[in-house]
Amino acid sequence: MNRSSAGYSLIELCISMGLALVLLSFLIGAVVTGCKSALQTEQLVQLQHQAQLAHRLLQNELQNLWFVAGKSWAELQEAQVPAEAPAADCALADQAGSFPQPDKRFSPLYSAMVGLTPPDCLPGASPGSELVQIRRLLGSPEPSAQLLANKVYFDPAGRGRFVPSREAGAALLLWPYHHVVYYIQQQSWNGSKLPVLMRKRLLRSSSGQLVMAAESVLDGVERLHLELGLDLNADGQTDQWLSSSQMTPELWQQPVISVRYYLLLRSLQPDPGYRNTVSYQLGAVRFQAPGDPYRRLQLSSAVLVHNSRL
Repeated sequence: MNRSSAGYSLIELCISMGLALVLLSFLIGAVVTGCKSALQTEQLVQLQHQAQLAHRLLQNELQNLWFVAGKSWAELQEAQVPAEAPAADCALADQAGSFPQPDKRFSPLYSAMVGLTPPDCLPGASPGSELVQIRRLLGSPEPSAQLLANKVYFDPAGRGRFVPSREAGAALLLWPYHHVVYYIQQQSWNGSKLPVLMRKRLLRSSSGQLVMAAESVLDGVERLHLELGLDLNADGQTDQWLSSSQMTPELWQQPVISVRYYLLLRSLQPDPGYRNTVSYQLGAVRFQAPGDPYRRLQLSSAVLVHNSRL
């Protein structure tokens, strides 16, 4: 028999298979590690993108809180209002809704913690989260010929009046009126619950009715908290920082000259190999992650409010 034509021995085959299995295990481990690293990187990039969008939104909303087109806020509260009340209007606590009311407070900013029973106008608001109500004029007047049909405007002539675009008449210039309420809501997504920053906004519907319409703004916002900087002695400096739970009806009438906001963002997709047990301090509010597979990003910033003494 010619031994040079013989095949591999059983021992040689076993050794080869063992080496192949070792190499394969290294390869699988490298792939798994790479996938985990890619998922982590993707979620961190996603959270950073959410943070940029949230910063841009809140900075734009808060810095021009007291802008009322040359009038004082007290004058704005005496302005004529539409005969029609908006559907699903948000009159929170002792605050008025979209327009001034004689027996209600009408402030440019109001915030409060959502209790176990959410307000009637925000039935889906997440208990333990914070709602933020903002009223202001937008900073560019528009001639009557260019008014948008779905907006409400403010005519500063005389005592002033709030008008839907169709009732503007011959007013030369009108300022868009902005009334919004931000809140957090849990929504179903891919078989799980996703926290979403929601907004109710004053609009005129296609049928012509005034309504506070709800819309989603930014996915993955789990908590929002505000602290208000008050100028109590009219020197232009912040004298006291207070959270919404510390504010009294009298303090809500004081000029808010600066606002600190805190946000907690959550990844949209879970990471099965990750467990989050971090405790996040959002100003005076603490949030304890429940050991779930979601990464989170905490951020905060301060806004100097313009026009606070007008």
